[in-house]
Amino acid sequence: MPSVMTVLGPVNPLEIGITASHEHLFADSTSNRSDTDTRLDDLDTAIEELLAFKAAGGDTIVEVTTIDMGRDVSRLVELSTATGVKIIAATGYYKGTYSPDGGEPQHIWEFLPETLQKASITQLAEVLIDEVHQGVAGTKVKPGIIGEIGTSHNHILQD
Repeated sequence: MPSVMTVLGPVNPLEIGITASHEHLFADSTSNRSDTDTRLDDLDTAIEELLAFKAAGGDTIVEVTTIDMGRDVSRLVELSTATGVKIIAATGYYKGTYSPDGGEPQHIWEFLPETLQKASITQLAEVLIDEVHQGVAGTKVKPGIIGEIGTSHNHILQD
């Protein structure tokens, strides 16, 4: 039987209901930006907002925070359990090369953890495949979507 993978396990697609399809509940992009507005880490506020979403008729959140943007599936499990809102976690990488003027790339894998910055495309793909089959970061939580495969203007990374 087909299913949709949530942080609490597979769900019948007919139970997904009203869905917010591109959200960030917990994220952290402060590693390369000085703006603390790029950090979402308040569990109590996230619970409050998801309960309001649920009260308005919402059922499911597609949470697209990726490996390199502070994804925290354990907190997503806690959030889904506390609110009853289904959460679909993501795998993927946000952004590779950055070139603000379309010229020579200036920042390589600006969000990617150092351990993966020199990985080949094949190695990066293997990480995503492993997460889908085994779970995220040593957990049993499996992503239900590839949230982002980031590229830059006029540039796609090649092996």
